[in-house]
Parts: sequence; structure tokens; C-alpha cells
Amino acid sequence: MEGNHPSISLLLFPFIGRETRLVPVQWGSICWRRHQPQRETASKERSEVNSASPKYIASVKQAHSSNHKMVLLKLKCPPERRKAVVAVSLSTSPPTCSLGAAEGSTPPFRIVLTLRLDNSTQPGRPITICTRSTVFAPSYEGYGLDTLALGTVGPLISNSDPQKQISLGHFKPHYAHAAGPPSANLKEREWLDFLTIPAEGAVEVRHDLPISRMFQYEDRLTKDDMKVGETYHFGIHTGYLGTTWWCWGDLDGDLKEKKLSAWQEGINFEKAEKPTPEQVEKEGWVLGENPAELAFEDRTGSAEFQVVN
Repeated sequence: MEGNHPSISLLLFPFIGRETRLVPVQWGSICWRRHQPQRETASKERSEVNSASPKYIASVKQAHSSNHKMVLLKLKCPPERRKAVVAVSLSTSPPTCSLGAAEGSTPPFRIVLTLRLDNSTQPGRPITICTRSTVFAPSYEGYGLDTLALGTVGPLISNSDPQKQISLGHFKPHYAHAAGPPSANLKEREWLDFLTIPAEGAVEVRHDLPISRMFQYEDRLTKDDMKVGETYHFGIHTGYLGTTWWCWGDLDGDLKEKKLSAWQEGINFEKAEKPTPEQVEKEGWVLGENPAELAFEDRTGSAEFQVVN
């Protein structure tokens, strides 16, 4: 591998929180799997976020400011054991942010993450990852806190005045838990999303960031503090760069009719039961690979954009 890139080998978080239930969603070239709200407790908590309940938001902010922790735990893996590397690049589209752009203009200003497979031990095979609670998780309109509000990216820092920093949010929401044991099939877990990274080429994850959203959770600065010609830079929070579950295959291809097993190589923190070879063959189970053997590298470090009229 060329260059010295930050590398993440293993990231762990439990698959037990509940957010939404499964429906297919197509977003550009990305294939996601998403669920709709089901349990009353989960719906109540989401409604508190959506209505910006002062009590709820205050509790989230206080938890962050007093003891904010990374969502993902990182462990090391020797390079010779890696099965593939996911190279991640950060950019904006377009490369300029217009102060005069009308709300809802098309295309909107966006943060773009580009994922590409590198140094794969199985050339020609795509990889599917779980994206929950990572920078790659999709944001859904009307859902409340978006992916950027979790502190996955940012802050936006002025190149001319490093003290001028725009926070995109750094919340730590708490979700209701499932009543009873979760399904052994990850596709049936209503709160999980999956993303396929193609064997050739790349896939993009896009987070819309219009001016109104840019200052939504910023306490000190407003749009008036941005000056035409000013440039800003920002980066990915490494605590949200990675995955906790992955396998070889394509969601819309060979995995379409398959069951994704909660069991995985490496640390089986759920103590999930491993499907037998007979079950794998007859019932269509796909086992999770060892997360330690899939590395994520931030190939950009930081991205920049310029403010225009």
C-alpha cells in the first residue's frame, strides 16, 4: 500500500438499537435497505427529535458536552491479514457554496464521500457493509437528526480565521431497544442500512448541506458571518469511519435473496449462533466476515470549499 493513510481495522457497536423498519430505497447509484417505524416507543422518541423538544435536545447536548465518546471502537489488524481496503475520499459538490442559492435549489450543496475497493484479496467481487451509526449512513427527510448531526463530519473551519468554526451538530441520541431477541437475519433488523461497494469503480454517499442546514445547530455564527471568497476546510471524524459487519457480494445481485447472518468471523459479541453448512446451503445464509480484516483509509484528510455569491 502506498502512502501513509489513517487506517481503521475493526469497529464495533451493538446491532440492538431500533430506529426504522425495512423497505428498499434507491438513492442514485447506492443501494440501501431501510425500515419504517414500528414500535410505539421508537416512534415517540423520533417525534421528540422531529419536534425539537427542548427537554430531549438539552439532554442530548449535555451528554455530548460532558462525556462524548466515539461510536465505534477501533482495533488493529496486521496488514497481511487484511482481505481488502476501502479507500475513502471526501469532497463537496459543487466545490463552491453559494450564499444566494435559493432554498431547495437543485443540485444542492453536498458533502460527498467516495468509497473504492483497494488491494482486495478477491478481485472482481463487490463488498457489502453495514452503515448504521457511521458517516456512510443515509439521512432521511423528516427523520429528525441527520447523519451529519451526529458529529460524523466537521466542523467547517475558515482557512483565514481558524477560530471561525461552524458546527454541523454533535448529538448522541438514544434509541429504543427491541422487545425480545433481534432476528438472526440482519436484513430483518429494522434499524440497519447496508451499502454495496462495487468491485470496479466507486460508490458515492451524499449528504445535502444547504445554508439553512449548515447553521441549524451552530450556536455562535450565522450565515452573515460567511464572507464571499472565504474558504473552509473540514474532515471526517475517524470514530465514524468504518463498519461492524461486512460480507462479499452485492445487495442487488448475489445477495438479493440471501439472509445476512448476525454471526461473523472474529469477535462474536452478540453470541449469535453460526448457521451450519447445511443451513447455509438450503436456507441461503451469508456469514459475516471478520471486521478486523476490512480496513478503511481516509485518503483525503480534509476537503475544502469556497464561499460565493
